[in-house]
Amino acid sequence: TATATATATATATATATATATATATATATATPTPVPGSPSTDATDPGGAVSIVDNTPPGTALGDLLVSIIAIETAPGHGNASTGVITPPGGWNLLSENVSTSGTDLQLHIYYKDAGAADVGGFGTYSWTFSDTFRAAAQMENFTNIGATPFESTTANCTATATSATITAPGFITGKGNDLNVALWVIAAHDAITPTNGSYNFNAGVGPTGVGPLPGFGTLAVPTSGTNTGSQTATGVPTAADNIGCQFNLSSTP
Repeated sequence: TATATATATATATATATATATATATATATATPTPVPGSPSTDATDPGGAVSIVDNTPPGTALGDLLVSIIAIETAPGHGNASTGVITPPGGWNLLSENVSTSGTDLQLHIYYKDAGAADVGGFGTYSWTFSDTFRAAAQMENFTNIGATPFESTTANCTATATSATITAPGFITGKGNDLNVALWVIAAHDAITPTNGSYNFNAGVGPTGVGPLPGFGTLAVPTSGTNTGSQTATGVPTAADNIGCQFNLSSTP
């Protein structure tokens, strides 16, 4: 008798496989903060001079913003520095200051220009002339990553203090994120300046040997717009003297 045998047949079952799809996520790029280079400095002899010469900083690149601090102090036998006239070289612009003199012995001005081809690498040489013989000091800095409008305000915020060892640079409010705050201090008849706030990247200038004026400035990146930087102080050594402190903000790109 024939017997039927059942044969099992395997049936393939398709299994769906999920495919991951990559989604691109936009990443915000931080606005570059202005970057200071290494400043150049110069000073007259203690007896004073009718001009002062300073070179552009060695790291200057084409298009950098150049900022120069020029300070004069009364020299023995000559007129008061507070009434003296400082004449800048061609191409330099004066940054307005709400205060530019302290007592009768000290005057400060801040000048700026865009670096040209002749300024690159520290080869630019500039002379500021005076209406009389004064003791004088110059300090020049180059800045990169500067916005289309370099200064957040057309006027530096300054305070003059007569016969004091404390130099006060009054506060400023940042206009953009990643501004660079610049605080500067100048004092007559001094050997050293020491900032109170150690967060600032401080660059000391030079003055006529054993006397003044003596400049110095500090920089601090401020990441948030609308920040009040507050008053920034520094101490002059060794004694009290006429002094001026200022602040201004450099705009980040673009």
